[in-house]
Parts: sequence; C-alpha cells; structure tokens
Amino acid sequence: MWNHSAEQLRRLQSDAVALRMLKDIHPDAPIGALYNNAAKVATNARQAVAYEESIARVNIEIVPLVLYYGYLHWMKTLLYLSDLDYPRGSSLLQHGMSVRKVKREVYRWPLDYTYVYKEGVLQSFRDVVAPDLTLPNKIPIGHLLGSIPTVADAVAEFYPDFQHIYPVVSRSALAGVAGSDSVWSDLTKADVPGSAVVRLESGVVAHRPDPDGYGNELLTRNTRDVSYISRRVAANIGLTPTEWLTSFTEAAEGNHPQRALEDAAIPTSQQKTSDGMHGRDPSGFLALPPFDSSHPWLYHTSHGQWVGDGHAYPLWVSHLVTAYVLSTLCRYNAVEWLDIVHWNNDKDAHLVREYLASVPTFPELLETRR
Repeated sequence: MWNHSAEQLRRLQSDAVALRMLKDIHPDAPIGALYNNAAKVATNARQAVAYEESIARVNIEIVPLVLYYGYLHWMKTLLYLSDLDYPRGSSLLQHGMSVRKVKREVYRWPLDYTYVYKEGVLQSFRDVVAPDLTLPNKIPIGHLLGSIPTVADAVAEFYPDFQHIYPVVSRSALAGVAGSDSVWSDLTKADVPGSAVVRLESGVVAHRPDPDGYGNELLTRNTRDVSYISRRVAANIGLTPTEWLTSFTEAAEGNHPQRALEDAAIPTSQQKTSDGMHGRDPSGFLALPPFDSSHPWLYHTSHGQWVGDGHAYPLWVSHLVTAYVLSTLCRYNAVEWLDIVHWNNDKDAHLVREYLASVPTFPELLETRR
C-alpha cells in the first residue's frame, strides 16, 4: 500500500528515483526486471503530471478527458511500482468499467449506470490500495456524486435520494437556527435517569432513552462537544435516527464493516415517507454521539468534516469512476455532452461544474483511503 507523500510520488518521474524505490520494494528481484519497470514507472508518472498540469489550461469541453487520463497514468505508475509482473494479461490494461446510457426523453447524466468488471486497471489498483474492498457490479452515477462532499449538497437539490454524505455542524453554527435552542433546555442537569453516561475530557454527555424511536438527544455541560448532522442521514436510507445512530456507533467499534460495496439502484421515489419525522425536531438536525477522527464514516476535507450514511462509496472510488464516466461522455456522446457544456441541460450542467470545480489531485485521493 502506498504511504508516501505527494512530493515523493512526483519524484517518480525520474528513472533513477523509480529504480531506487523499486529496489527497496523488491530487494530480491533481478536487476533487469527492476530497470525495465523503472522506465515504465517514470514514463507513466511523467504522463500523469503532464495531464494534471494541463487541466487549468484546457477548455471545459475536454477537461474530463485530461482529468481521467491523469488519474489513469497515476494508477499505472503505482501498479508498475508494486508489481514487477504487471500486467499478467491484456484485460488488466483495460479500464475495467463501461457506461450504460439510460434511455430517457430528457437525458439525465446522474441516472446513467457504470458497470464494473472483474478485471482492469481499476481492479488492479484496488488490489494494491484496498485489497479487502469488493467493488459492486453496477452503480448509478448519482450514488457516486452523492458520496463526494463538494457535490453531495448540489446532488440533493435535484436527486435527494442520491445523497450519502452530510456536513458535520457545530452547536455554535446552529445558534441562529429556529427551534434549535429547545434541544438544550435541560443542559444544567447533571444526571438523566436511565441514561448511559459517557465521560469526556471536557464534559459529560448523557444519552436520553428514546422509546418512541425518534432519535436520542445528547445532553452535555459543554456544548462545544456536540456535533450535529442533518436528520436526512437516516430518513434518506429508510432508517429512524435511533437505528442510524446505532449503525454509526457500531461502525466506530468495528462491528459494521463495509468491505463489500453493494449494487445500487436508481431510486424510484424522490424522498422516503419516513422523512416526516422532521416534525419532531424543528431544526432538522441530529446530535451525533462522541466520535474521534478515525471513525470510518468521517471525512476530513478543506470544506470541513463530513459524515457518510454508511452507504457512501470511498472517495477514491467515487472520483476515479466519476472521472471515467465524464470522459466517456466527452468521447462518445458529443450531443449530450455539449448540451451540458452549453447549459442546454441545466441541471446536469450545474452538477458537472460543481464536480469539476474542486476535483482532487491523485495524491489527495490516496490520502482518503480507509
């Protein structure tokens, strides 16, 4: 698994640096094989950097192509670095994905399906960086977009069922939200009968029993310890807040593994009926139990902290597949793509621009692995 910095990754453009790193990784390998792969590592790294650096200079019409091929060459760079025998067959040089355009009267890009195969560059890369992860057979594009912090809110405007990741909000940020103060009417109470008390360094958090299934509220002497998330995190996947909080806690304890990603379907409804539980909490937020920075559903980004609902795809998977899908739209579906580029398809134009506005570099993607 790659655990080096972005600077070290870019130094692989040098044959000499690549050779030295190959010797460290494969100390018993024949020198001829090391020299052969050093050339492959360095040339793919140079191509990756060339694509990466050109993104800012090209028109939006071809940005997805440049973005994906930059990612593709970085993946190959690490594959040649980690496996001296890569590829063991021609199928491993294929992308490992395809796109099925859903026939509709009005084209909607997030409703297209990505089909994921058993072999390809994506799968070989997965074997290196996340060998325990099982990729699904197909994914609607919307589920990928809804798993990316910078796009999830925009996706929710048009396709709320696709959202799988939500911003974490502090108590102070909710100070001006109507109805939020009612949650804190009992803050001065030190003990809550029947509650399990969790002690923190900076205060005491009590969990109130929830017999009617509308979700527990956290009480604390120090409100800075409490974080909130939209209650839609539960309703959007058909759970009560209590059920979702249980899953969140189990995930922190390692009892809720997500090694195998399930095939996802295009939702048939725009919002589940359980969303009516908003009426119990005017603010529309759910208090999170105490968690630390290693929680598997927690994402740290330049836009703050985000929490997945348990069905979010890993960020590196979401970005690699989304970039591939956009590149195929550029290459093979010019009519639909130019409708998006020129705002004739307004909704998709908005989502594409939200995505392309802040795509991560490949080294940043590697840092998101769990």
